[in-house]
Amino acid sequence: MLDVREPSLDHERRLADLETQVGRLSRNRRGSAWRSRWAAIGAAVAVTLGGSTALHFALAAPGDVVPTAYVPLPPTRILDTRPAPENVGGFVGPLETGTMHTFQVTGVAGVPANATAVVMNVTVDLTTGPSYLTVFPAGTTRPLASNLNWKAAKTTIPNLVTVKLGAGGQVSVFNQSGQAHVIADVAGYYAPANDKFISLDVFGNDGGTAAFVAGRGDLAGLRFLDGAANSTSFHFVLPPDYTAGGAIVGTFTWHTASTSCDVYWRANYVSVSRSGQIHVVGPSPTTGMSDPTPITAGTTPNLVQTSTFTLGSPLPPFSLQPGDSYTFGLYRNSADGCTATALIDSMVIRYE
Repeated sequence: MLDVREPSLDHERRLADLETQVGRLSRNRRGSAWRSRWAAIGAAVAVTLGGSTALHFALAAPGDVVPTAYVPLPPTRILDTRPAPENVGGFVGPLETGTMHTFQVTGVAGVPANATAVVMNVTVDLTTGPSYLTVFPAGTTRPLASNLNWKAAKTTIPNLVTVKLGAGGQVSVFNQSGQAHVIADVAGYYAPANDKFISLDVFGNDGGTAAFVAGRGDLAGLRFLDGAANSTSFHFVLPPDYTAGGAIVGTFTWHTASTSCDVYWRANYVSVSRSGQIHVVGPSPTTGMSDPTPITAGTTPNLVQTSTFTLGSPLPPFSLQPGDSYTFGLYRNSADGCTATALIDSMVIRYE
């Protein structure tokens, strides 16, 4: 006999179990009163949009040290030294004997500014003889080791490489002998070991058409229709253990319903409130927030994508501090040419 369960009851039971565990976590916390208070009101909450409940609890309180975490990204080419039309990144190779090329990784293809390492599929092509390639952090001493090795001319060989990011979020590649073109496709990155998470509120639509749609179908989530004035506001408070002026990175998952096409996510505005201070806004809609990347929806309808953006002070030299009330807006550019409805499934804010 089939075990048929009422979905809503099962969901409520699981949510109650999670709330009980969060309560136990807050009671067992050691340290100052603020840490227990923050744990009690929503420890490490990531907003999950759609379904019958808006908030799903994760068992880590703001202030806890979270292990280094791998964040996968849609494969995106960030370097191709072959001539146009293949060229990506502006450097036209090949790499000659004993030469090195350094290229930017953070801020490209969804890799945030606070990433510590990157995972790439690195390929050499059109080699002229036996050699090896070394991939290493920019600005550091090149190690006496290789990431790719080949024995003959006209070789094409890939390898998955994990490398720490160097100065300015860059990576260097070195070719030992002969000539070789180099191709690099980002597959993901690692977040800092001390990355922490903040609960997030979705509280307004700014008069646009973005709205929650509940349910299990492909139209469940925070919906942004095609060709409409879609915008939504998000809000959080910087916790007491936030380092003044530290990095803040937002990550959200999204998908397009029915049709696969590019969606242009755009920063809308940033404002900060602080007790006893003048309410601070940026001089332009994008001051203090970067446009989310990447924008591609991939090749499959309903495939979940991950985009990232950075947040900062909307009006330098005004420096963000613990306790600041931070509000930012996100909208979909109606001129993106995508005819599909775009939906945000979840969003989380990380801070240092």
